[in-house]
Amino acid sequence: MKTKILKRFEQQINQFNTCEYKALKTIIKNFDDKKMVANLLETSYEKVVCPHCGEDKYYKWGRQNDLQRYKCKECNRTFNCLSKTPLARLRKKGRWLNYSKCLAEGLTVRYSGELCGVSKTTSFRWRHRFLVGSNEYKTTELNGIVETIDFTIPKNYKGSRNIPKLSKHKKGEDKLSGIYDNVSILFSRDRNRNMYDSVVEKLSVNSLRDNLKYILAKDSLFCSINSNLYRDFIKISKRRHGYIDIEKGEYVKKDIVHINNVIRYSRGLFIWMIRFRGVATKYLFNYLSWFRDLEEFDMNIPSKDILIRAMTITNKLQLLTQT
Repeated sequence: MKTKILKRFEQQINQFNTCEYKALKTIIKNFDDKKMVANLLETSYEKVVCPHCGEDKYYKWGRQNDLQRYKCKECNRTFNCLSKTPLARLRKKGRWLNYSKCLAEGLTVRYSGELCGVSKTTSFRWRHRFLVGSNEYKTTELNGIVETIDFTIPKNYKGSRNIPKLSKHKKGEDKLSGIYDNVSILFSRDRNRNMYDSVVEKLSVNSLRDNLKYILAKDSLFCSINSNLYRDFIKISKRRHGYIDIEKGEYVKKDIVHINNVIRYSRGLFIWMIRFRGVATKYLFNYLSWFRDLEEFDMNIPSKDILIRAMTITNKLQLLTQT
């Protein structure tokens, strides 16, 4: 900056009132945070490859929005570290770390937007862009003693414009069957705190097989309630099965077979979700991954980890392992 312009700027600052001075400090802080976020994003990769074709032959192609751009030698397309990730094309990078802190504290959409200086619609968009990457961090294997439980809840159409209408009442049919369709949440957890959860449209033997058969270790002990559904699944998956009969007041069998851990986890999830006053079913899987991340870090997840996990998606960029 030229000396004359700098002196003129200093004179203008002296005439600022308190509100204008605070606004200037916020602008400077956001500028510094933008640089820090850009540096964090660019240093989070072990190896840079083209997200379009997967090749690692590229050269630098200038900088844009504080991020290094590259051009692929194979497909001749440009990209940066955010290309084809949930954070692509999002603005105001300087406020991303503050918003990650709001997610770490489990704050609501409106309150998070007020703290970060963005509108509620931007806050809502950021929330689900940040959370969609966390679904990639589901466990791929459950070992040892695996506890499983499911809950059936009504579908929630919060925020939807096209809500199903009331169906005509027929003999033997519920008057509200058109609205109160159900959806199931499946929780599976081993004694090493590895967690798997899923939203299932209709819980059946086939849906259990699709979700659990390939993540259950062969020598694992599958613990559940006394249900024909789980028994049929065990016959297909060929795993050991231990069950308890809650209706008869049985909660622990042989000091080993119980589902207390997964019940405690699911209860904590539902209590934690009360603050949101209802969650739309189409976004439910994001909230499951959100709570799973919080519980993994004992409700004290670093904001940087939330930001890095938001970049994790099924593309060919290789992220460094975060500790």
